[in-house]
Amino acid sequence: MKTRMMILAVLLSFLTLIMLGSCGPGKYVPKANEEIYGTWTNEKYGIMNAKIYSPQKEIIDASGYTAYQSTSDHNPSAKGPETIVSKWTDSEGNIWYKTLATGSNGEQVFTRQALEKLSKFATVRECMYSWLPKLNPDSYPKDIDPVEPEYKIYYRTK
Repeated sequence: MKTRMMILAVLLSFLTLIMLGSCGPGKYVPKANEEIYGTWTNEKYGIMNAKIYSPQKEIIDASGYTAYQSTSDHNPSAKGPETIVSKWTDSEGNIWYKTLATGSNGEQVFTRQALEKLSKFATVRECMYSWLPKLNPDSYPKDIDPVEPEYKIYYRTK
């Protein structure tokens, strides 16, 4: 009888571990008021050439993003859906996101994966982009590096 109870207890323990292991973190569900949502500008940008596209203004909301070559433009230079893949806060209070955007600038369709860091009070947004033919979970930038050409910095506009 003791042996049966012990075997049953061990089997129940293994079953519990298996069930808990299969309940890994789910897909991130964005809030209606995500800190990344809003209008972001940097008037030092606005250069568009074959290698680097840096709009002066980006508007991000729950439906995606819209980019404008100049802050005064009324017609977007690119737009599309953007998904927040994950979010976390570091020990200094900075808010981090991994995002996936697909979109078009009217001539090209693209996929962009990004690592994005918002300052503690969400007034500065730093980004590192990876431009890909398709989604690759291993291709997110590993860190924010201001020296890299795919680094961007934007400031929240009220």
